[in-house]
Amino acid sequence: MGALASAVQSEKVLYVGCPIMTVSISKQAAAILNELKVPFVINQNCYSIFERMIKNNGLKKTAAKLGKGIITFSPLAQMVLAWVLHDGIVASVLVGVSRLEQILDNIEAADNMNFTADVLVLIEKISAEK
Repeated sequence: MGALASAVQSEKVLYVGCPIMTVSISKQAAAILNELKVPFVINQNCYSIFERMIKNNGLKKTAAKLGKGIITFSPLAQMVLAWVLHDGIVASVLVGVSRLEQILDNIEAADNMNFTADVLVLIEKISAEK
């Protein structure tokens, strides 16, 4: 946290984000950075239909309570990208693409983030079977 504070104080960065994996560490980091007057705005974590650690361990809910964003990576593809973003808590997703078609697919997914309750239940069922 001290290194992050130093980067902000030296005006090398305006705000910080951290890859944080537990609720207790997220709360501690937020408290320390708040005390140091460092704008801590975002957590970076792996999150997808098949990788639910930040939901299951409470980090996603904690980020929302603390007013912190979440930027995720590894959402897999298309529909999964929309699912990661659909509830409005995840602020952004890091996607890796190797073809133009993948970029277009990702843009299209962002335009289709409405899921029916039945579809969400089905997604939960499928991912639980992983």
